[in-house]
Amino acid sequence: MIVYALDDYAGFRDIYRKLLGAEIFSNAADLLTAIKLDKPDLFICDLIMPDMDGWTVVEMVRKLYDDLPVIVSTSSNTAENRFLADMYKCDFWAKGTDLKKLVKKAGDYGYDTTRFDNKIY
Repeated sequence: MIVYALDDYAGFRDIYRKLLGAEIFSNAADLLTAIKLDKPDLFICDLIMPDMDGWTVVEMVRKLYDDLPVIVSTSSNTAENRFLADMYKCDFWAKGTDLKKLVKKAGDYGYDTTRFDNKIY
């Protein structure tokens, strides 16, 4: 399974790489270049970034691949962000919450989570 993750914070990029084997991107321009060339099976997108708002990225990705599973990841767990996630047909993971929830969400989209059975992460 090919997972792309966009986050400006190195700590979360490491989590996505180690936990899900994601190909990581630290800026929207690099992500958009790559995603135009190769459609991943899952895309994880930070919402608050310095170069481009995450919702703008999601909107651009949706124009390319309306059926691509997207998990938005943010520390801004607001009603507005949850509403926008529904509007853009995205799943929502609040940063700082249980990593098991993120793995389960990835599993809902076909990621093999069996390596995590009975393990703490």
